[in-house]
Amino acid sequence: MKKLLLLFGILFSVSLVNAQCVKGNCYDGHGTYEFENGDIYVGQWQKGRPHGKGQYSFANGDTYYGQFHEGRRNGTGQYKWEKGYTYVGGWAVDLRDGLGKFTWPNGAYYYGEWKDDAIVDMETQAVTETTEKPDPNN
Repeated sequence: MKKLLLLFGILFSVSLVNAQCVKGNCYDGHGTYEFENGDIYVGQWQKGRPHGKGQYSFANGDTYYGQFHEGRRNGTGQYKWEKGYTYVGGWAVDLRDGLGKFTWPNGAYYYGEWKDDAIVDMETQAVTETTEKPDPNN
């Protein structure tokens, strides 16, 4: 009996450390998958990879919500960094690509073209602290 309990304890502990599908169908369908590093993906799956719409929550607090293609961010999506930065726009093969908006925590932003995760042409909108109300007649 002690050997059986020991074996059960070992199997239970191993299952807590291993990555696994915890809900739904993580092969072809909709499911929730917890990775060994603490990341979690909830969304559509095809052939065992994120494919379609889903949300990937990183163990460090960052999140991505949007489209996936064969396991990679691809299409339109929103990435939020735990430190307050956000990017909403196009993705290609896990890199920011196409039209997108990057916003800094202070409200300043860049809106424009991205290629291979880099800004193509930089123009930013600065945010200033003021107590004046905007005047629509200006």
